Amino acid sequence: MRFPTRHRGASPARLAHRLVLLFLGAALVPVLLSDWLSIDVMTQVAERFDRESRQQTTRQVSRQVLDRLLAAKAVMAAAVQTRSASAAAHAAPAASPGDIFRKTVFPGGSGQRSLGADTDDLASLWQRAAPRPELDSPRGQDGNAVHIELRTAVAAGAPQRLLLGAGIGGRWVAISELRPEFVWAPVFNADEDAVWSVRDGLGQVLMQRSGADVTSPGTPHPGFEARLFLSAELASGPWRFEQRAPGPTLHWHGVPLAGWLGGVALATLLVVGLYGGREIRRMLAPLEALTHGTRQLAAGFTTTRVVVRGNDEISALGNAFNEMAGELEAQFSTLRNLSDIDAGILAGTPLSELAQRVADQLQRLYPLSRAAVHWREGAHTLHSVAGRADPVGATAADAVAGVELTHLQVEQFDRLSDGDGLDATLAEPFTASAHGAATRPFVLTIKEAGNTRAVIALCLAEAARSPSLKPARDLTDRLAVALVARSREQQLVHRAVHDQLTGLANSYGLQTHLERLLAQAGGAELAVLFIDLDHFKDVNDNHGHGVGDELLQLVGARLRACLPEAALLARKGGDEFVVVLPGADADTACSCASRIVEALGQPAFLRGIAHSCAASIGIALGPAHGSTQEELLRCADVALYVAKGAGRSRHAVFSASFDSAARERASLLAALRVAVARDELLVHYQPRLRARDGVISSAEALVRWQHPQRGLLMPGTFIELAESSGLIAPIGEWVLDRVCAQISQWQGQGRGLERVSVNVSALQLATGDLPAKVSAALTRHAVEAHRLELEVTESLLVGDVSAARIQLAQIRRLGVTIAMDDFGTGHSSMALLRQLPIDVLKIDRAFVTDMVTDPSALAIARTIVTLAKSLSLQLVAEGIETEEQATLLRAMGCDEFQGFLYGRPVAAKAFERLPRTSLYAHPDPAQARRAGTAA
Repeated sequence: MRFPTRHRGASPARLAHRLVLLFLGAALVPVLLSDWLSIDVMTQVAERFDRESRQQTTRQVSRQVLDRLLAAKAVMAAAVQTRSASAAAHAAPAASPGDIFRKTVFPGGSGQRSLGADTDDLASLWQRAAPRPELDSPRGQDGNAVHIELRTAVAAGAPQRLLLGAGIGGRWVAISELRPEFVWAPVFNADEDAVWSVRDGLGQVLMQRSGADVTSPGTPHPGFEARLFLSAELASGPWRFEQRAPGPTLHWHGVPLAGWLGGVALATLLVVGLYGGREIRRMLAPLEALTHGTRQLAAGFTTTRVVVRGNDEISALGNAFNEMAGELEAQFSTLRNLSDIDAGILAGTPLSELAQRVADQLQRLYPLSRAAVHWREGAHTLHSVAGRADPVGATAADAVAGVELTHLQVEQFDRLSDGDGLDATLAEPFTASAHGAATRPFVLTIKEAGNTRAVIALCLAEAARSPSLKPARDLTDRLAVALVARSREQQLVHRAVHDQLTGLANSYGLQTHLERLLAQAGGAELAVLFIDLDHFKDVNDNHGHGVGDELLQLVGARLRACLPEAALLARKGGDEFVVVLPGADADTACSCASRIVEALGQPAFLRGIAHSCAASIGIALGPAHGSTQEELLRCADVALYVAKGAGRSRHAVFSASFDSAARERASLLAALRVAVARDELLVHYQPRLRARDGVISSAEALVRWQHPQRGLLMPGTFIELAESSGLIAPIGEWVLDRVCAQISQWQGQGRGLERVSVNVSALQLATGDLPAKVSAALTRHAVEAHRLELEVTESLLVGDVSAARIQLAQIRRLGVTIAMDDFGTGHSSMALLRQLPIDVLKIDRAFVTDMVTDPSALAIARTIVTLAKSLSLQLVAEGIETEEQATLLRAMGCDEFQGFLYGRPVAAKAFERLPRTSLYAHPDPAQARRAGTAA
């Protein structure tokens, strides 16, 4: 095998140059990093010490200035006290050194006297420097105590002047001006490279001294500040001392530290470059031979070897190269064979052919041994092929035929492991393919789910070592992949056409089988039975899907027991099953359906509970009802719907009349799906009257459908269709919204009724969000909750009663009235009725219609009335059509009447035109008493 290569002009010298540059670059990074860290750390330390020193100097200078001010204060206080004691009006202070004060005056005497050469009027200057000249007088003076105060006189373009004033008994007796050189001497004696400034509490500059340029080399520090508080000692505002100075610079022997570190870094890199370059060139010289050998090996010359002398790492690399070349030479041959086997696996080559390829390759790899491959088909059949030294011209007769293993041999076969010898009972099948080799074979096994799936047997001529068996192990892995691929393909095929839960054919398997059967039948008879379990949803809802799955498995087993061997049984989905009976006519199909209905009609006991698995069946016959699988399944589905409509737990054979009804139903359902969006639904209102006075107090909202072709449709035409298709929830939500909007409109017109009743389906409660939708509708239309009444039927007592009770309680807490409609006609339960949050009980029209002529209907109506009164429920009688019925119900104590006697359901506009009191609201009193006696 040859590989194309690209040769580039490269030499060990160029590689050495690159390595030297790489080493220099690698050394440069840590050297520069260490230099930078050293400079940074030392600079930070120097700056920290410099900042601390500068800050300390600023505080010391401020304290020294304070000491001088206090000394001046003491001198002035002594002078004032001495002058007062001597009673000499113009005497000078006993002690007033000229280096402290420039001059002193004594205001308030017969003549002012200056102790300095300057004759400025300090008294007027003192008064101008006062914060408020009109209130200028010594503060806090009691008796003869001396009060000293410091003031600053700052004028534009003139030097700042510091004044001390002494007061006794509420007047100023002496004013002195301090010498600036005395006060600011500490500032001028401070660091010469700094700029100083002193400001008073108003920010005015009292003193400023220039120093060195703070922008000189070195990082300048921010200003250092110290505050001097003079309010307690000198009754003056605070002073702020500021010092700004350049940052420190690092030098060693007069040379910056960065220069020293840079020189050391350059010297280090020079040494590394010179020494590393020499060593690298010496070590890379043998690489030329290795480079040439690598190019030869890349070109496909696997016999290439290199000679590198020495005992260093390069010579070890040369020896490793030679070993690698030898291994590659062997691996290339093996890989070519493995790729051939892989190609066979991908191409779907039969397992026997792949096993023969493996055996032949083993025979070539181990020419002095015997090789064979054995694999199992089914539970007890063992197939074997032997390796051929010269596969060219060999025939299938060279392969060993399949051998049947006993149960004991199968167990021993499954216990085989790599390297084990074979028991005598198994030796013959293995050694037969090895041409009677005297030695026991060394085996390599392929396991699947704990069982031995295949065995590679090698009758080695010498003791096998682990490294020498590596090619055999590689081939074993390839054979294992082929077995897994075959098993996976079989599993995928099975899963594609079978149901995972019941193991029966699935929808795709049914379609495939039925299409094949129809193609092969050539017009022969067959029957398709479409089976649907009755009320299976109740099992899932009440007992969980786990019990439902177990019931489906049990149904599958019962169905299989009822069917002939040639029948196909499939689970189409959910609780739907399909049976295909080849060659069956109508009688045979009906007989089979009867057996199925009878078998499934028996209760199923699961987890200690009896469950019903009764079913309805629709039958379609081919080719009478259809010649394709789609037509037959559709006809069987239509017949199934008819069987369910006839009472369930029965079968029905398809008829052409069924098809027209089904098409009409499908058309009506399609139109109903868009009726809400097209605004085809209407709400009519039937009045309800108070029994005592005949006034229309309430109304029941009833939905109608204005069909574009069929006209106005009553609820009996489409409500059941809406419930079975799941459309009842959006329709109910639409009706609720329209009724709330109408109530709001009537309230605005002053026509408000006590309540308007809206029917709610049990399926709306099943959604779980009915309380939220009711609350949203009331809020959206600003309707008072007590004006809305929701009517529920007894059908909600089937299923999860607790969930319905919780939702009804939530709605009732909103203020909405809850009514039980059609009471007594369905699943009436006194215990559940007591638990439900019911406000109104309605007597069904079935009892009202017959109560005049049927004593039993009258007795039931009277019982319902008694029950409602005992539970403090409001009672509404519906379906009243005669005055006799109304008279009996009024005598029983009904609260409200509803029926055709008082009015039919009409649109909202027509309802507004109805008279407030019915013509039939006031029967003859004597007749009422007679009716009451009869009741």
